Amino acid sequence: MKNECPAFETLSRFSDGALDAREEGGVAAHVAGCAACRGTLSEIEGVDALLTFSLPSAAKRFRLLRPAMIPVAAAALLAVTIGVLLSMPSPVADTPLAVAEVSPPSFEGPRGVPAEPMQNVFCQDQFSSPTLSPLWKTTEAISTSNALVDAQGRRALSLVAHPGGKKRWALASTTGDFPVGDGLSFDVDYRVPRPAKGGRMQVLLQSPPAKSGRNVIRWSWTSDEEFLEAQADGRGKPSILWSAKNAAPDSGWHRVKVVVTPVDVVLFRDGVESARKPHGLSLERAGLSLGSTTDRKSKDLREPFECQVGGVVVRREQAQ
Repeated sequence: MKNECPAFETLSRFSDGALDAREEGGVAAHVAGCAACRGTLSEIEGVDALLTFSLPSAAKRFRLLRPAMIPVAAAALLAVTIGVLLSMPSPVADTPLAVAEVSPPSFEGPRGVPAEPMQNVFCQDQFSSPTLSPLWKTTEAISTSNALVDAQGRRALSLVAHPGGKKRWALASTTGDFPVGDGLSFDVDYRVPRPAKGGRMQVLLQSPPAKSGRNVIRWSWTSDEEFLEAQADGRGKPSILWSAKNAAPDSGWHRVKVVVTPVDVVLFRDGVESARKPHGLSLERAGLSLGSTTDRKSKDLREPFECQVGGVVVRREQAQ
């Protein structure tokens, strides 16, 4: 793996939910934009599934051997797959090729975005299509069958995080990044159907991977408070640029707009400027990630935490 990627042990502990909240947030932000680390997490989960299925009583102990078990698990799964295929009847319609042709398409779209926006708009999505646009890549926690929902008269992307286990966060990220230039804005329409303590919605702006790690700006919302944070290398402790107590939460639609320039970040809530702070980061390009997370230590949250996104616009802004 590249130097900026977390160590295998860190990803393993992340998969188990054994990291503290700060470290977990940094790893989640990195994984959202790193295909290699998402692949490693998928391999880890594959090993766990195989061990749990075959050795349920010893699965926990064998997790210590995850790096060595990955090729073993892959070979075992291949053997199981071949066995199933050989035991199946073989009419033409059931060949592996025919099955592949009718499999649902992946949400992972082509890399990159247009180098220049049309009319200063880089991308716009209102999630009105039957399936999620190839603009987005998602984590496995987001079900392909119910990622898009009807919410208060409009279509929306549903991001559901579950308390405990491996699906405590759900992320949807753009497949490319955008030039910051003199200013780059991210408008997000969102709602939280059932606000609850222990759940968090977040909007992350991330620089492309570098040897020193990613630079990240994060706006996050909880039922009690909002935060605007900056993280210099994707690993260190985030700096809180701004925070505020929330009014009584509701389930209606709201809009958050984050404008980032090479020098500062400006936050608008429902059209009103809430904060303008220098971020101290090196940002030439930025990608967008939308996320829903749960606090593994929360004793209040027992049901899944959901946030819904009804529209996203990324556009060039003039420095204000």
